[in-house]
Order: sequence, then structure tokens, then C-alpha cells
Amino acid sequence: MEVGGSEDTAVLTISGHDLECRGANPNDWYKGTFTLREDTTPRQCVLAITGCASPDYIGKTCLAIYQIADGTLTMAGNEPGNPNPPPAFGAEGARTFKFKLR
Repeated sequence: MEVGGSEDTAVLTISGHDLECRGANPNDWYKGTFTLREDTTPRQCVLAITGCASPDYIGKTCLAIYQIADGTLTMAGNEPGNPNPPPAFGAEGARTFKFKLR
């Protein structure tokens, strides 16, 4: 689910370094690859967008921060193309999602 957004379910599927995220809105989806920066605090994830409902985002990167705690993955990311990750969860302008791990 998106924190501060829709209470509807968002789904994140990860296979190797590929990911697909689908929001509650059918036009809110992303496909891409990711790499982790585990030596940062908070930990960072670099997402390279290969497919998206917004064609302007294809080929851009999204920098996100993440944490895994109590069976939940929390991710906060800035708009694709922004060269900086959010400084913290709940930062202005960042979208934050929580995913239950299975």
C-alpha cells in the first residue's frame, strides 16, 4: 500500500534483479531492474525503469531508500530522473510504499 495515498494494495514482484510494481490504479505500474547500495544509511536502491505507464520515465532511474523490518519492506523513492534519494522516510515529494513479505 502507498503510505499517505490509497489504502488499496500495491504489489511488488522481484525476480533476481528484475522488479515489477503495480499500484491500485491500473495506470500506476513500473518494470525495471535494481541494484542495492547496502553501505549507505539508510540503505538505498537504484531502480532503472524499463517499462512504465508514463513513457517519459522509461530509461530514467529512481533512487529510493528502503528498510526491512517485522516482515515488511518499506521503500521511499523520488520521482524518476531526480538524482537524489529521499533523505528519510516521509520526506516531502517522495512516495512511500509498504509491502508485506511473503
